[in-house]
Amino acid sequence: MLIPHGMLVVIADSHAWRLLRNAGTEAVPVLVAQDTPALAVAHHAGGHGGAHATEAGHAAAIADWLAREVTAHRLDNLALIAPPRLLGELRHHLNPAVARIVRHTLAKDLIGRHEAEILAVLRGE
Repeated sequence: MLIPHGMLVVIADSHAWRLLRNAGTEAVPVLVAQDTPALAVAHHAGGHGGAHATEAGHAAAIADWLAREVTAHRLDNLALIAPPRLLGELRHHLNPAVARIVRHTLAKDLIGRHEAEILAVLRGE
């Protein structure tokens, strides 16, 4: 996969998230950790309780933050990496403007992995 300069990579699990940005070029990408803002997680009613409600609230909060970044024109290329269930929940909450800039999704749990390993996975190495 090509990773354009400036692409934001969101890595999440059911409780945490990280942001990485390609500070290199498309030919020689370099993922650099970004400050990850705290999220205002609201509990979403949907007939589910416990862990699923927490996961849904976390996904909704991430999607909300991404929507604000897209609206403010601070984000135009995005990759999403999360375990399968959270990735599905996150996709459900993305607004159309955010969905249009998603260039790659990966259903894997890579939250604690090093930037070089994440880059290798994204590039299919």
